Amino acid sequence: MLNNGITEEELTDFEIRYNIYLPFYYREWLKLNNGGELFATPAGTVLKRVRGNEESEFGSYLENNFDPNKRWPQMSNYLFIIAKECTGDAVGFDLRHTNRYDGVIIFEDHETGKVSKRWGSLAQWLDYEMEIGKSLVNYDGSESDYFDFLNE
Repeated sequence: MLNNGITEEELTDFEIRYNIYLPFYYREWLKLNNGGELFATPAGTVLKRVRGNEESEFGSYLENNFDPNKRWPQMSNYLFIIAKECTGDAVGFDLRHTNRYDGVIIFEDHETGKVSKRWGSLAQWLDYEMEIGKSLVNYDGSESDYFDFLNE
């Protein structure tokens, strides 16, 4: 379940408040889907959101990137988290390889702080997530047989 999008004004306010530019493609994504959840937990991915005017069922916030108390001690300082996996591992932009349009997405293990996966763009990571989801959820939204196998 994805949240409703956020406005251009709310995105601009966020960028000004935290002195950051979000990549264009990610901004466009947030205008359509301000966070939410891809597929059902415990196997789902929770997408972070910008605090907006609308209440959300899923609320892990991008603002947490700027609070040192909400980051793991071993977390890379160049990781801008946009999602959390069901395992607690983080997915985000590698700020060393991000520009005004898009960036490299990395998967960082929350126990070791090591990067174990890397995608060349936001779209590549989302495609990867959709491929995983096809094995977990049927088109009608029901859990697939594979999901039942995982829970045995």
